Amino acid sequence: AVAAAVSPRLAARLAASDGPPPRPRPPAAPATRRDHGPGPAFSRRRRVAAGLLVAAVVAGFLLAPSLGGQPWEVAAGGDAVLALATRRLPLAAVPWRIVLTVLGLGVLASAAAGPMHVATLLAGGSLAGVVRDVGLGAAGANVLNNLPAVLVALPGLARHGRGATFAFLLGTNVAPLVLPSASLAGLLWLETMRRLGAPVTERAYLRYGWRVALPSLAASTALLVVLRALLGGQ
Repeated sequence: AVAAAVSPRLAARLAASDGPPPRPRPPAAPATRRDHGPGPAFSRRRRVAAGLLVAAVVAGFLLAPSLGGQPWEVAAGGDAVLALATRRLPLAAVPWRIVLTVLGLGVLASAAAGPMHVATLLAGGSLAGVVRDVGLGAAGANVLNNLPAVLVALPGLARHGRGATFAFLLGTNVAPLVLPSASLAGLLWLETMRRLGAPVTERAYLRYGWRVALPSLAASTALLVVLRALLGGQ
């Protein structure tokens, strides 16, 4: 996880350095009290509250299975807290087209999981098999979307154990940086940028995405192979 998080940051800085220098911005007009609402203290409180909520949701994801809960219950609880805190439920802001598209792909993938026999493609134990399983997850995410790709592979992953599972999940979580359609997060990011009035084209996303995804995928895969060699099947 550390390798997958650090290497995209470095790659993004290198990719940004290849582009044209930023244009100088005109000096902004002096802000008044009315321009920025209740003031910086209010913004700090919001940031702290948001950070605490994210930490609570992550902790809930980790602890819920051992306590008999489900991840969707934790996510629903976080959404309820946000709705109560903001005192509104912005249904109009939900990107229904994207949600329904990914949901439909998930339904199709679940139905196709049995006949596709993905278990025969997963390699499992060897070091070369780790690389192969990462590549299979990466390819599946960019062809289908990472959520349907995981659904299709679930029966095979259950047979091959944790080694194949870690490798496949690495591919499906890091490689989707190449194409925006490879993950729900990428699609939602594009939609958010469009709504904010700063649309990003798929071509522009691809131009920088592969520069970030490939070094990240290579670094995290290499670390996974090293850990596999040191720890064996643990």
